[in-house]
Amino acid sequence: MKNKEEVIIGKYQVVKQVRNKPIFIGEDRISGNKVIMRQYPLDSNFDKAHIQNELLALKKIRHENVVSLLDVMEEGFKVYMIYEYYEGISLENYKNQKKRLKEYEIKSIMKQIVMGYKELIKSELLHKNITVQSILVRNGMIKIWDTGILKDWVKNEMYAAAEIVFGGEVFSVASDVWSIGAVMYFMINGTYFGNCWQSPSTLFLLQYSLVLQLPL
Repeated sequence: MKNKEEVIIGKYQVVKQVRNKPIFIGEDRISGNKVIMRQYPLDSNFDKAHIQNELLALKKIRHENVVSLLDVMEEGFKVYMIYEYYEGISLENYKNQKKRLKEYEIKSIMKQIVMGYKELIKSELLHKNITVQSILVRNGMIKIWDTGILKDWVKNEMYAAAEIVFGGEVFSVASDVWSIGAVMYFMINGTYFGNCWQSPSTLFLLQYSLVLQLPL
């Protein structure tokens, strides 16, 4: 697979790594097209047969607000999800660069996030990893990518729903919708909604409501 000069994964060649993250810019050696390669560890919990249908469904999605999954490759103890190349920046960086987003921008971005997410739902897929890093922005257009198919679910308290953080519940559409709401909160306030978990009164209310299954 590798030497110091080049890294080849199937028909894809790694060109460069993105900021020491498990994300690489690659090239299809047959077509010459650029791709994004997202790396995941292949551990003992990886059930290829269980997620195969989800991966096949995701590969069929072609929507302007979803980064297309082109291929899935295994190499050693790693799995690579090969996506179309989309030269955008994360929503987090976009917000930080602009400092303040206008209301019409937030509405436009939210509409596109929902449109992209609806496409996943049509294919009976959950995203499970909606964050300001998994939304790419370019010239006012957004694309969702980096789904959590190869993960259990997003456990990042900045975006994870209360029932996931505190209750260990099974992930659902409602959990994804919570994460979308946390993304909107960030666009409006410039802070992460998950910081609220650090408030003792908020923690008590959420844990109490989950134990008694009370509506918030």
